[in-house]
Amino acid sequence: PETLREILVYDRAQINGTAGTARRVSNVPSACPISDMLIAFRKEVDKRIEKRFRDINDADVFARMEKMKQNWVKFIQGLVSLFEKVFARYLLYRHETQQFVNIMKDEGFRQSRKCHIYGCEYLLRLFVILPQLIDEGCISEDQDAEIKMKSRDL
Repeated sequence: PETLREILVYDRAQINGTAGTARRVSNVPSACPISDMLIAFRKEVDKRIEKRFRDINDADVFARMEKMKQNWVKFIQGLVSLFEKVFARYLLYRHETQQFVNIMKDEGFRQSRKCHIYGCEYLLRLFVILPQLIDEGCISEDQDAEIKMKSRDL
């Protein structure tokens, strides 16, 4: 969507110091890390699924509802795994690399997953580079299709 594109363009301009702005790097750790956003998203998805089936008292329907929830859990876990895998190589702008190196020197941060440290703008960057990740064999076309389909709800 255009709004997300505008956010990314602004983010890149701020970090690279283009368009007459001074360079800056993202605040790390983020006040709203990806992991927090995904937890809130998962709770919202669970509520929507439960609302959809709330008036139906049937074991098969309950099992189907639980399977839908588990599919979302697997999707989120896969998304986080992909994020962690490609983060340093694909999601950092050149001017952010030194900040990342410095952060990884800190024992507390080195033990943390990047999704607990970095904000949602990095997740947006991941969505943007999905075609490149397919071309380079990091993800399959089926995984890309699932990410695109489910990320619309994000």
